[in-house]
Amino acid sequence: MGILSDIFVAKPADAAKYEDHMNSETGDKLYEVASYKNLTPLEFGTLWAILEGRPYDDKKHGLLEVKPTEESWLYRFPSEYVQLLANLTPGKIEAASVPWAATEEISGEASDMAEVIVEVSKLARHALLPGKGLFLWNCL
Repeated sequence: MGILSDIFVAKPADAAKYEDHMNSETGDKLYEVASYKNLTPLEFGTLWAILEGRPYDDKKHGLLEVKPTEESWLYRFPSEYVQLLANLTPGKIEAASVPWAATEEISGEASDMAEVIVEVSKLARHALLPGKGLFLWNCL
């Protein structure tokens, strides 16, 4: 068992309703989603720091909390981070995946983490459309 981690693109008003609609027929039409496990704001903040080539700073590299509940949390990726993710090249993705996979929180394979970065980068490009944002939903 682990933490469910959905990264998705939506209008901010629709993002707040993500949990209500994710299992409904309309949910598939409202959201572009990539689903993983155990990726929290800490892991994405660490990736942000790696992409910038800076030490992790929780004040600088934090996601924006949108809607916490008892067992789930919704965060928005700051626009600066979305832009950075959207502009990643294959070389930058490869270079970031190695140190990200080696972090204590992830301890995984670089190739697996590169796949996550590729998918999040793709979603970030879609989140640059007017009125859209990139969000992380976590649930126990």
